[in-house]
Order: sequence, then structure tokens, then C-alpha cells
Amino acid sequence: MILARVTDTGIECTINRFIFQSRFMNVVKVLMERGNQFVVSRNKPIEEQVLDIISSFNQGIKDVELKGYGREIDRTVDVYNVLKEKLGDGVVLVDVSIGSEFKDKRRVSYLLFRLRKSF
Repeated sequence: MILARVTDTGIECTINRFIFQSRFMNVVKVLMERGNQFVVSRNKPIEEQVLDIISSFNQGIKDVELKGYGREIDRTVDVYNVLKEKLGDGVVLVDVSIGSEFKDKRRVSYLLFRLRKSF
């Protein structure tokens, strides 16, 4: 998760519990753009993944990509359904994509939801 805040000396970013300080806005902009994709995993509970997405919406990110690979595709749908149940009309499904990518010399299927905050 990426958190950014403006301080007296510049901008402080927290990325996965590591703190970076930068005086350049473009560095933070690149980090924020990378922070809008969430890859669903089986290691993390569904509720925690939903909370991460809601937290990113509250931090000002308007568009989020929710992506699941292989066996996590069904879990991706579960995360979306719980998110929709919690936020209702506050989240809009913009696009759904399916496809495959090469990972570790193997072709792996994925499901990608593009979501937009509407509150």
C-alpha cells in the first residue's frame, strides 16, 4: 500500500511499511500510479483486501485495478462482490478484461476489473 503526505521538507511516502522522502512531485506521481493495481492472493483474507481498496479510495485514488491470476480468479470475483456489497453505488465497474500473461515461462490466465470511485 502506498501512503503519501506533504511535510515541511517535501513529500513523505510509505510503501509497504518502508518510508521514503522526496522533494519531487513526479516521483510521488509515479508511485501513486503504480499503487492503483491490487493483485488478489490467497495469503490475505478477502476482508483485508477489500479494506486496502477502500483505504486507497479514501486516500484520493479514483481508479483501481483488481487483478487475479490463475486459481485466484474466483477469489477476485469474491473481493469485487464484497466491495460492491460494502460500498454499493460508491464503486462503479468500468471494465472487465480477461487474458493471459507469461509468468515463470508459463502462460497464466488473469481476470482484471477496473473500478472507479463514485462517492
